[in-house]
Amino acid sequence: MSNQTPEKAMQSKLDHKSTTADRIWQQAEKLFFAGDKKQALVRYKRFLDHHPEDRPAITRIGSILLQIGQPLEALPYFQKAATLAPQDAASQFNLAINYNRMGNTLEGIKYTDITLELDPNFVRALIQRASNKLSAGLYDETLEITERILVLEPDNVLAYQLKISCLADLVRVDDVKAALAELESAVTLKGKTLQLLAEICRKVDLLDEAIVYFQRAIELDNTLEASFNNLGTLLNGQNRLEEAEQVLTKGLKLFPNLTMLYVTMSSNAGKRGAYQEAVDYAQQAIEMDPDYAAPYISIGFALNKVGQHKEALLVLEKSLQLDPTNTKALVNLASTYHSLCMPEHGMKACQRALEIKPKADGALWNLALNCLAAGYIEQGWDLFGFGFASGQRLPYRPFPGLIWEGEDVSDKTFLVWREQGIGDDMRFASIYNDLSARVEKLIIETDARLVTLYQRSFPKALVRAETGTSTGRGNMKVVDFDKTAPAGLAASYLRRSLDVFPSQNAYLVPDPKRIEECREWLESLGPGTPCGLSWRSGKVDGGRSNYFTDPADWVDLMRTKKTIWINLQYTDVDDELAALKDKYDLTVHQMPGLDMKDDMEGVFALASLMKFVVSSGSSVAEIANSQGIRTFFYGQGRHTVQLGQPNVPWAPNAKYYPIQPGVTPRDQMVKTITADFQAEFKALFA
Repeated sequence: MSNQTPEKAMQSKLDHKSTTADRIWQQAEKLFFAGDKKQALVRYKRFLDHHPEDRPAITRIGSILLQIGQPLEALPYFQKAATLAPQDAASQFNLAINYNRMGNTLEGIKYTDITLELDPNFVRALIQRASNKLSAGLYDETLEITERILVLEPDNVLAYQLKISCLADLVRVDDVKAALAELESAVTLKGKTLQLLAEICRKVDLLDEAIVYFQRAIELDNTLEASFNNLGTLLNGQNRLEEAEQVLTKGLKLFPNLTMLYVTMSSNAGKRGAYQEAVDYAQQAIEMDPDYAAPYISIGFALNKVGQHKEALLVLEKSLQLDPTNTKALVNLASTYHSLCMPEHGMKACQRALEIKPKADGALWNLALNCLAAGYIEQGWDLFGFGFASGQRLPYRPFPGLIWEGEDVSDKTFLVWREQGIGDDMRFASIYNDLSARVEKLIIETDARLVTLYQRSFPKALVRAETGTSTGRGNMKVVDFDKTAPAGLAASYLRRSLDVFPSQNAYLVPDPKRIEECREWLESLGPGTPCGLSWRSGKVDGGRSNYFTDPADWVDLMRTKKTIWINLQYTDVDDELAALKDKYDLTVHQMPGLDMKDDMEGVFALASLMKFVVSSGSSVAEIANSQGIRTFFYGQGRHTVQLGQPNVPWAPNAKYYPIQPGVTPRDQMVKTITADFQAEFKALFA
């Protein structure tokens, strides 16, 4: 029989219970810090059996439940902890976090406010309040709160992230750069933070900075799969294709099951012109996820590039079956319809995309192209500027606050600059005399090869070689103009209807001395009428080849009596012309010593002496058209430059032969051009 008194027996029992509870607590803590949260949760709950009012244990249980994705189960624990300590700011803030995780934003805001009433300097609550303000678009308040946090904790990375995100939303690019510099000086950044900063930079078009942040992120942490993909995407966008391929190849080794990496690699291959490789990567993605729409879009892109537009149409329709709201698929579909000479269908695809995403730059740009092609000229021109916003027209030269919007500029110095290739530049140069008459002073920036030609042709203007700089990028040292526009955008205000296109179109004036040099050479060839010939562009791929020909296609044309055929092609044609001579005993003459690519003064002088020019829709046709030469040229049917007309309003002295891929037989088109040429040639000398 025990000789303990009842009091001693009770105390012994309590001591044993306390010892047991301590042991359970220690086990729970050990499991928690080892990362075994579920087993720790069991121990903490067992501990509560011994101490049901223990607030640290109650809080720990709530935290674990929240961490493992069970905020509803966590809520009563946090509520009890807050009830036990109503003046404890941390307990109130746990409720704020839990309600936010449950999606109950209003309750989250309520308990964040309660927390800050108890402790105005509770930094985590200030972070949450700043985040709430940013989500609500209250940017001034967001910046005020983040600055307060940075006074309390100058190295608080989350505060910097919120501040920089806010500045990015406000498009305060210089302030974003300054804040990034402050953050870099205050903290050694980790991979995930670098990844987030990269995304912020991407948002405000600080693409070079975004690339560097992504590169640093994956150097520090090669588990950041999104950084590999996004870095590859950005490098693709800048045509840094070899670098992108290296990054994506490494990413695929680390994450062989990450479907989006295969899609981005497919895009890379497509941009490199490796279209079969692009299809192969996309098909691998489809095998991994048959319901993923993106790889079908990549295949559609590749098929379009090799001229298989009808097949591309089917693949893109498949992508839209999988994801009817995919605006990228709709934009590609619109582009495909444009290539198939079906701009009305393209317009509908763009409109579908814009219903989903009203500010989709790519959809707006493709709508512009299809509107112009279909003859909706004003509507197309109104959207033309989205070519730059979508990255489809180059060079990108932002000039905030300085871009002309059609207003009166009669007392302004006006800078107009080249966009796209040399052919587009020469076509749009047809507006420069009109533009010069509208401004006090006109400055023209163009390809260095065209400067002297343009200066002669537009003597009232100042013509200089393009710099590629802009105020928006902060690399333009001298701003010597009041308003500016790329050439195509300027044209959108000066050529808004067919009746304002001139009936004659000779506006570029060659060098008289160079003309005489060319004339002497032509006379040395003997009697006959000089006619120029060009059959393809300098850029050839499977899709573009639909619109080009070969010298041998033009045998009947070149056999027209009393003609002398002169090469205007600017690519290496020696082998082709030698083969033509060997097989058909036909000669296309090449002017000795004339660099057909870079000596534009010589090329213009030579072209000016042609009675007729037959050409593909390349810069050669633009050279001939700009001098009012009778030109027979061919290219995509219902093209943007046609503005809904059978011919090209920009080239009133030319006749255009539209090609519909897969429909227009090349030999038939060649026969038609040959017959038209011979009829006009015969009539000329009748």
